[in-house]
Amino acid sequence: MPATDPATRLPRATSVSIAADRRLALFGAIFLLALALRVAYVLEIWPHPAARLPILDAEAYRRIALDIRGGDWLGDSVYYLDPLYPFVLAAIYAVVPPDSFGVLLVQALLDSISVLILMSLTRRIFGDLAAMVAGGIAAVYSLFFFYDGLLQKEALMVFLTGSALVLCTRAAERDRALGWLPAGLLIGLAALTRGNSLLFVPALLLWIAVAGRGTLARRALAGLCLTLGVAAILVPVGVRNRIVGGDFVLLNSQAGQNFYIGNFRANATGAYLAPPFLRPNPEVEEQDFAEEARRRTGRDDLRPSEISSFWLREGLAEIAADPAHFVRHLGRKLVVFANRYEIPDNASFEYFQQDVSRMLRLPLPGWGVVFPLAAAGMWMARRNRIAWIPMLYFASYTTGILLFFNLSRMRLPVVPVAIAFAGFALTELFERGRERELRSLAVPALLILALAATARIDLPRQPLNVRYYNLGSAFLRRSEAAWSEGLGLREAGDEAGARAAFDRALEARSHAEHEFARGLDAHPDFERLRSALRVSMRNRVVALEFLDEDQAALDAALALTRRFDRFPPGFVELGQAWERLDRPRLAEAAFERALRLAPGNAEATAGLARTKSALESGSAKD
Repeated sequence: MPATDPATRLPRATSVSIAADRRLALFGAIFLLALALRVAYVLEIWPHPAARLPILDAEAYRRIALDIRGGDWLGDSVYYLDPLYPFVLAAIYAVVPPDSFGVLLVQALLDSISVLILMSLTRRIFGDLAAMVAGGIAAVYSLFFFYDGLLQKEALMVFLTGSALVLCTRAAERDRALGWLPAGLLIGLAALTRGNSLLFVPALLLWIAVAGRGTLARRALAGLCLTLGVAAILVPVGVRNRIVGGDFVLLNSQAGQNFYIGNFRANATGAYLAPPFLRPNPEVEEQDFAEEARRRTGRDDLRPSEISSFWLREGLAEIAADPAHFVRHLGRKLVVFANRYEIPDNASFEYFQQDVSRMLRLPLPGWGVVFPLAAAGMWMARRNRIAWIPMLYFASYTTGILLFFNLSRMRLPVVPVAIAFAGFALTELFERGRERELRSLAVPALLILALAATARIDLPRQPLNVRYYNLGSAFLRRSEAAWSEGLGLREAGDEAGARAAFDRALEARSHAEHEFARGLDAHPDFERLRSALRVSMRNRVVALEFLDEDQAALDAALALTRRFDRFPPGFVELGQAWERLDRPRLAEAAFERALRLAPGNAEATAGLARTKSALESGSAKD
């Protein structure tokens, strides 16, 4: 085919350049837009209790970061969670108070810098115009600032990934072997944030061997420098795990467990699904996997690496037992990966979009727009040898997702690469369309149409009733912890401290009941919400009785019986509240209502006897 054929020529959009001073001004404007949106988002969500409540992984990261800040740098076991983010969080805590919105503002600033890094990466490969378009998309990509508002590692991961790719492309362009050393260091740090990043290393070594320039010895040196950079980060972690936990583990000890979660045959979702024996909470997840491995092997002396290896073998056995399921499941994972739905885990984008943030409801570009454009951009950039570096990252990281499972936060690290290619695609499609090179648009157009259709497939979504229940339960756990603290302080004689702890417990219980009530209003048939709200409201009455707040206990009991007018224990509590206020006739009516709902109820029977006795003796006020 002639080299002049438009289907084979190199992209033309890369030839568009912008004057240096104007480029700097545009870069600065996009950065400020990104920062303004992220800060506005943090300030918008912070008053909402859900934004201030770290749960699951977030709570684990917070606890570890506070331990590090308190001087416990090494910990006492092999890392189970990815270790880098708690150290970064501890560094933030050194200058910003923990549990303040300042922590989220730091993440917003880091993410805004990542937009600049993305523009630098895009400009290096595709030129000024594509960089501006990509920067504009990244600045308004709402999922970025959604994760900035959570105590999660995603902002750090995006920053490290972008920085590593910039250094990789710079080393490739300058053809300097030593340039691969800092690139390896950043890839190693990214791996300490999400282990999937390590799959990029063999892909990058292959690129150096095949597409790198210079002699064989020079390319071998470049590969060595890259490997040394990665090893310089991972080996100390492995040594630390060996010293502290007695087991040499380079990253953490959960890879095999995650592989099993993604591939056991009962999981047909393409996403995370906990096996029957597993409680999906980082506080107990490691323990549950370890206990089940010991039960299945009959060994009580399994080291963390052996437990991970065991679950890797179990996952492979699941695949071997039903290869057809694995193929179907892999296809579903591909569809889920390409789909616009952001699968929730620790936090739900859909929940925040619906109930917390108006900004998330704005019609801003999402994955369903970016990924089809990115695929077209990758096709059009296939003859650009430097563009293959971010493409290999995208492919290798995505392979990790497909081998494990899909979640919104697990897909996020490839979003910046997708945005870079989407920015290039928009500029290149415009150039080719303007020059009427219609033949060269056929494949990109087909990719966009096919993936846009895939992105819009309706997938099963996690019901938000579960999100309300989980969030309310998290507030209840915080309430119970504060209440226990209050009891301990009271026993120690610190009445003021105890009262403050009890107040925190009651406030957290209010937030829990608010979430349960909102969920029940939206999903009135979800019995778990109904039961949780009933129990919590009753326990509020009991807590207020304990604090001798009789009028508040009465108000809480009245609210309980108004909400659940066929709940016998609620009327028992109401009767007892009226008793404490010396109103036996009203107490009598409440106990009688409880007995009509539950004949023979022991507490109601006893309460009714007490009130009748009080009325007969004439000792009561009414």
